[in-house]
Amino acid sequence: EATGTVTASGGNPTVNAGSDINLIPGNSIAFDASVSFDASATPTDLMTEAQSENADYGTSGAPVNDVNWTATSGYWKGESDGTASSSTGPSAPQSGDDYIYLESSNGTSDYLTSGNISGSGIQISFYYHMYGGDITHLKLQSYDGSSWTDRLTISGEQHGSSAAAWTLSTVDLSAYTVTKLRFHAQGTDYQSDIALDNINVIKNKATYAWTTTASNGTTG
Repeated sequence: EATGTVTASGGNPTVNAGSDINLIPGNSIAFDASVSFDASATPTDLMTEAQSENADYGTSGAPVNDVNWTATSGYWKGESDGTASSSTGPSAPQSGDDYIYLESSNGTSDYLTSGNISGSGIQISFYYHMYGGDITHLKLQSYDGSSWTDRLTISGEQHGSSAAAWTLSTVDLSAYTVTKLRFHAQGTDYQSDIALDNINVIKNKATYAWTTTASNGTTG
């Protein structure tokens, strides 16, 4: 059993779990740790689904026409219905009119890269659909001004049909310097139509800070 207190002042809640004790069978244990939440930051939209919805791709795969995202090799396409190949890709957008997908009949590897990003406390959320037996991976990478780093890797087929519900992913990048983001879709053949929808990027994500006086710090 752990005991502690929760206090709130000026909209910033603080949790304090008390001080260290030795663990003896049958006794309770309290933890010398506290966490504070900084509510002073105001999250701000940088890239939104509403901006991307202005593309109006229609019912056949069209070149990406997005104010926020650009395909490196042109294999990412925009679509409003299902993709052209059988047994791969979604049957419809997650919501709204359009989505972006890797047209793997044209090429099985491509990057989808954002415009420039400025600010701190970056967070991205998006929906993905990965139906197809030839899918290798979908990666999210961030750029700090000098190099790209993998931040998320989703490997292999993740959905069982074109009609399967899309999956939401939210990636907190507030610990990193981020000046651009990109997705990398990779497959081995035409059944690797990896799709993305509702991509939203914010800055000034509210953060938590941990403190402790324990001899082993915040681990162990």
